[in-house]
Amino acid sequence: MTGKRTLFGWELRRLMTPITALVVAVLFLLSAARSVTVYGGRVRRETLDYEAYVNENCFGPITDELVAEYAEKYEYARDLISNEKRAEMSAEYTAGNLTQAEFFSFLEEAEKTRLGYITLGSVYEKTVELDKIRNDTGVVPWLIPTENLGRMLGRDINVFLLAALVVVFSRVYSPDYAKKSSEGSFASILSTTKRGRRELFHARLASALTVSLIISALFVACDVIIGVAYTPRFFDVLGAPASSITALATAGGLSVGSFFCIMIIYRLAACLIITLLLFSASYFLKKVPPTLFAIALVTLLPYVFVYIGFYEARYIDITAALAGGKLIIRSAEMELFGSTFGFACALLFGWLAIAVAATIAVRQKTGK
Repeated sequence: MTGKRTLFGWELRRLMTPITALVVAVLFLLSAARSVTVYGGRVRRETLDYEAYVNENCFGPITDELVAEYAEKYEYARDLISNEKRAEMSAEYTAGNLTQAEFFSFLEEAEKTRLGYITLGSVYEKTVELDKIRNDTGVVPWLIPTENLGRMLGRDINVFLLAALVVVFSRVYSPDYAKKSSEGSFASILSTTKRGRRELFHARLASALTVSLIISALFVACDVIIGVAYTPRFFDVLGAPASSITALATAGGLSVGSFFCIMIIYRLAACLIITLLLFSASYFLKKVPPTLFAIALVTLLPYVFVYIGFYEARYIDITAALAGGKLIIRSAEMELFGSTFGFACALLFGWLAIAVAATIAVRQKTGK
């Protein structure tokens, strides 16, 4: 047991050399800076006013009373600031039916209403939209601020996280084929026996999965924490149905909090799948450049195809899982097997099967 632990520790140190750790740390800081840029980026004034109004006045479940209230407020405001109303009140004032104080009071109220009219209209339109979701699904959505929630859900692939995984795991086996490498010499000694090869494989796999989980968890946690810091009333929103976010209207009774947990699980699962693919590619391709080329084909090529409009590539795009929310939104649109998560699960299990099969092939090769 002590020998296995020593071998596991050796493989951990071999994966995370000081230079590798430094590169990963730099990529982590770049990822954090990018998250701050995305979540703390400029927001339109109309959106800020809308979210402030929702937080202060109507945060919570959609009800018949709320829908009726804002329909009435919107109609009243639209009538109050209309040219017809202004002409009518001017005619009344000219005819002497209104005092100067009453007319000026009308003008003041109309101007105040006009300034908030866009916000009120946005709230009214949102209540109508959520009411339709309620009627269609039977789930009662909430009226909540969604700007930064949308940014968290719509995050694209974290290229810094992907780069960190590639930097660490593209060279798992390459030192074995470097004649002048002390790492390769050590592995060569162990590989002289079947038991040695088996224990070396298990130590490498365990260390790769351990390091991958740590790196992935750090990157994902940092992104989520920064997103939460920039999202008003985030913890209040966690209990709201996910259908409160229009893109997740088919999510059923799932809460926003449950959705974010699933999103994080998808991200971590995608990282582990990519780690296994890199692990296997490093063994079969032996050198770092071919491994990098292979993983680029697997990950970035489908992403580029989807980006340029070849949408059939979505069915094999593992980078959507690396983004998390992007995959779930895409899955909700497809409703494979009649489920919001049908396509997401199919994609992940498909890639997991490929990654596990490749890892088993490495195990069989090294166990001979």
